Amino acid sequence: MLGACTVMERMVGNSKLITCDVDTLRHLAYHTAAVARPILEIRRHPVVEFKEVKIPEGDLIESIDGRLIIGDRPIIGTLRGDGIGLDISPVMEEVVNAAVEKSYGGARAIAWCPLYAGLEGLQHYGSEFPEETVEAIRHLKIAAYPKAK
Repeated sequence: MLGACTVMERMVGNSKLITCDVDTLRHLAYHTAAVARPILEIRRHPVVEFKEVKIPEGDLIESIDGRLIIGDRPIIGTLRGDGIGLDISPVMEEVVNAAVEKSYGGARAIAWCPLYAGLEGLQHYGSEFPEETVEAIRHLKIAAYPKAK
């Protein structure tokens, strides 16, 4: 139910921009088959150039007035790290991809963006946690780091 949620609308150019909290976004995404989907203004092309990080095609996650704006193909950074992270990361991506596929029936997908830290950071930049990786995480807003317990 949307009763207690905050939904704000405003025009940006010829598009209607709708911002809402994450629970409202989930609710709207769940019910998109029954209602017309609003047009969200999503950044599709990177505005920042990186030396090693290659931003894939997809929707950059936005934060407007403290609320996340997430398109149908959000770009999420992934830090593989060292050791077991090299084995866990691809499996984690497969599990998350399968969950998104099952939840949204193919209407949404994640565009994974490899980021370099640890041994990969040393190989690409000469630093275990290079500044470009930090800047890429700031640009993407979200990065996943699978951690074994």
